[in-house]
Amino acid sequence: EDRDEGDDISDLLRDLAAGLDKGGDLEHDCGLDQDDSFLESLHKLEADSRQELYPGCKNFSKLRFLVRLLHTKLLGGWSDRSFDLLLDLLKDAYPQSAIPQNSNEAKKLVKGLKLGYVNIHACENDCILFWKNNANANSCPECKASRWKSERKSA
Repeated sequence: EDRDEGDDISDLLRDLAAGLDKGGDLEHDCGLDQDDSFLESLHKLEADSRQELYPGCKNFSKLRFLVRLLHTKLLGGWSDRSFDLLLDLLKDAYPQSAIPQNSNEAKKLVKGLKLGYVNIHACENDCILFWKNNANANSCPECKASRWKSERKSA
């Protein structure tokens, strides 16, 4: 069955593997010069991209739902604790689903996508990024605002 992921999960996996066949399955002899752990990780991701989120679900695979959840967590600025609470609620509501138990498990599942990031602090007044020449600064050289403690008061 050809699932329209809408967010190109299969294409992403194909690019990572440089050797998925037309159906999105990993070819057994795809000429990859990768270690066994990388290939094992790709096979796991490929299986998760085909697994229904819950029996009969056609809108989301396990991987697609997890990527969307983690993206929402990032955009919403959720803490790991708030994300864990949401996962607990979803697991209670959909007990037969393939939803991970906690944020650490979710992160481990998508680790094979190799979509890491570098956290770069910014001045709260948007003067500078604490990067390159300012990477080790503890306060903004422009406005003297602390890198670590916000001066803004919440309403």
